[in-house]
Amino acid sequence: MATRQQRIVDAAGRNARRLFVLAIACNAVFITIAIVYHLFFNPALHGDLRWTWLPAVDSWLNDPNSLYDNVLCPFKNPPQLVYLLMAFYFLPGDLLAKIFAFSLSVLATSLASFVVARRNYRLMGHDATMALLLASLGLVMTAQGADHVYSQFNVAAGLCVVLSFYGMLVGNEKLQFFFLGLSVMFKHITIFMIPIVLLQGRFKIGKLIRRLFFMVLPLVPSVAMLLAYPHLISSLVRANTSAIVDYNNSIAFAGSLTKFLALYAPLSPLAALVVVAAVGYGAFVVLWRKRCLDGQDFYIAGAFVTMLVSPEFYGQHHGIFYFIIVAWAIKYNKRYARAKFVLVALVSTIFVIPLSSVFFLSLYMLEKLRASPPDPILAPTAGQELPAAAAGHP
Repeated sequence: MATRQQRIVDAAGRNARRLFVLAIACNAVFITIAIVYHLFFNPALHGDLRWTWLPAVDSWLNDPNSLYDNVLCPFKNPPQLVYLLMAFYFLPGDLLAKIFAFSLSVLATSLASFVVARRNYRLMGHDATMALLLASLGLVMTAQGADHVYSQFNVAAGLCVVLSFYGMLVGNEKLQFFFLGLSVMFKHITIFMIPIVLLQGRFKIGKLIRRLFFMVLPLVPSVAMLLAYPHLISSLVRANTSAIVDYNNSIAFAGSLTKFLALYAPLSPLAALVVVAAVGYGAFVVLWRKRCLDGQDFYIAGAFVTMLVSPEFYGQHHGIFYFIIVAWAIKYNKRYARAKFVLVALVSTIFVIPLSSVFFLSLYMLEKLRASPPDPILAPTAGQELPAAAAGHP
């Protein structure tokens, strides 16, 4: 006869599997909502596929120099993304068929993120049931539903980030920085976490150059396209700076402190960015100098600083960093893990909470600064290298 403990474990496993099935059903609902929006609502709700992605491909095919000239809904990604978008542009059928195909791609990307995230949680020391539960929750966040409805690439960027995190866990820097660089193609806001992740481990010039090489490698097509059409360089910069305040002009979506100050404080967007960047990266330097950060911390701090600093971080962009935020919730201060996880669930589900980035970074800073003195294994003396386990490697 099974013991009480075994029955509890078996019940937890069944519930985790049920949650996974429910998560897949939720994605079917998300796809249905996306189609209903197209059929019965104002065309303005059709999202980026109609107003940004397809026009970008059209611009590239007719005049490559006009790629970033869409003023209404500007294309702001590295130019190589247009070749991926051609798969939807040349898909037979009307806009409805293209929206449905895009939603299917979001679902496929989400399932890939689920598989990698579950593996990551196992590498972090959690059992199979907990890993399944945590990864399944990532499939039902509201930010994912927004990707279905508005045809966005937050989940794709999130897949790249979680693959990069996996590369860190297994000690494969080529994989780690290749996918970190690739994430920029889908959502350029991940640029803000790159300086932090690059500093993981002991600083060496040769190591930094190698990491930069693998990070830039997936963006080589964009570099070539920009060199072939130099006009695109200034257009790309303009597209990414003109929309800082004009886009999503609402406190509800101001997850970023930079955007909040640019909207409601007597600061220009550039001044707000400089001030908040000094605060965010300064906070990271404080932790870095304390020498108590392992490989996972560089991703956690990088995600929180990006959320704080990026002028365009708002609600549904939590989908990019969801699995990293969950890693924070279950990694530190286990006594309060449940409360932290509730906070993660609320912010990831009800993503109209303003200044959520301030909450996350502040809590993380307090946890790290109030922690016991750094373990000598995690804080080696000058001239020593971080061991694999301390760097987040198994």
